[in-house]
Amino acid sequence: MATTAYPRAISLDILGRLLESDEEVMAAHDRVMAWLDEHRAEIGDHAVAWAASKACDLGIERAERGAASAIDTQELARFSELPTAARVTVALVRFCNLGVDDVATLTAREPWEIDALLRFDDGTDLHPRTEDTGPRPQPTDPALRRRRLGIALAVTTVLGTLVIAGMVARSGKGASRQHPVAKARLASAALVNRSDRSKACTDGTPQAALPPRVDRLDVSGEERTVRWVAGSPSAPDAPRLLVVDLPDLGQSIDEHVAETSFDTFARAANAVVATVGPADRAAWNVTASPDGPADDAYLEQVLRRGGEEFCVSPRRVVLAGRGAGAHLAAAFACRHPATVRALILVAGVYHPEECASDAVDSVLSFRGSADEVFPPSGGTGAAYDLALSRVEVRDGTDYRLGATNADLNRWASLLGCRGAATQQIGFVDVRIVTRCGRSGTGELWRVTRPEGHVWFGSVYDVAFQFVTTGPLAAVR
Repeated sequence: MATTAYPRAISLDILGRLLESDEEVMAAHDRVMAWLDEHRAEIGDHAVAWAASKACDLGIERAERGAASAIDTQELARFSELPTAARVTVALVRFCNLGVDDVATLTAREPWEIDALLRFDDGTDLHPRTEDTGPRPQPTDPALRRRRLGIALAVTTVLGTLVIAGMVARSGKGASRQHPVAKARLASAALVNRSDRSKACTDGTPQAALPPRVDRLDVSGEERTVRWVAGSPSAPDAPRLLVVDLPDLGQSIDEHVAETSFDTFARAANAVVATVGPADRAAWNVTASPDGPADDAYLEQVLRRGGEEFCVSPRRVVLAGRGAGAHLAAAFACRHPATVRALILVAGVYHPEECASDAVDSVLSFRGSADEVFPPSGGTGAAYDLALSRVEVRDGTDYRLGATNADLNRWASLLGCRGAATQQIGFVDVRIVTRCGRSGTGELWRVTRPEGHVWFGSVYDVAFQFVTTGPLAAVR
């Protein structure tokens, strides 16, 4: 059977579960196959996984534009909010009825990763719409009907073959690696040791999803703002991931939230996200100068409040930031060892000259090869002065920035990392250094994109995998 039959079967099966009309299914299916043909060189051995991804995207897109959906509106919305990796996994398991091992083979992942990704679906079957009690209408065009029937028969044959044998071999570049503590990641978050739970886990504070809410804090006599949003816990007593996110020079909290999609991330990853902002649009006090804004005290207060209001795991606290916000995140972690578990540095790689050896366990970095604010060669670029002119400059902004590669190597050295791997997430190659940090289970992830000083579109999916099946998985 031709190799193209496998992605064809997957595409058609997924679209048939998402869309009511056969005409809509076939039109979307044709677009999936055309896209796969156009991107053959980039896709390589991962045609089945990409067919599933594109079928999900196009099925959701057509349903949102008014095409009749074969599943309930609420379930479609929940499915569409899943991150790409989780959405593809759910589709292959729940729509195509493939087993975990088969999906692992088809997507070049390990079975434990598939199990972890399935946890982000709430377990409810995506049933057909309840009002659809009769047989599905057949296409009126005889040629379309014959085509639909022929491919439907192929679906049955191909999926049976996939279940028995699995058809996509793992290739070196895109293959996932077996993590030394893979089995531990699959345990329920409820099994975390009680000493690794924040105050809100034990004082009876009700735990539920939280829509965006803005609080005002008094920090050393200055009013500061924090914006909270939270997804539901994965289980009633499960501690959540806590992410504190810092905007760039001159960015407001709202501007930064608009580019990150972290509200959706909070729901998908069962996380609490706190977005903070500089004092009156001032530059961040990266060096903790006593004459600058009290940014360290601000972050400490936000972290403390996060643990008092939300049941979170101190083992799963992340500081994220863009540009100068990433610089402060790194500097704060170095000054407050063992306070946070990981850093997510976007367009702002920084390793302070002095840093505690147990500052963090893991680092995820994104850098643009065309960044003109904080260029890869180090220091500041031509666009930095323009960015700085838009903010109030106080003490704490004078610090040395090394070349990004050199600073990342310093992080790897500080964390004592000893292994290496490469993983492909979408079209993004992620270089991974393993066995890092005080636990030996930390990792350093590097992503380089041919872009400037931006919040990269790939941050969402890579960060989701970093915290769900990577070093920030629920139980460590």
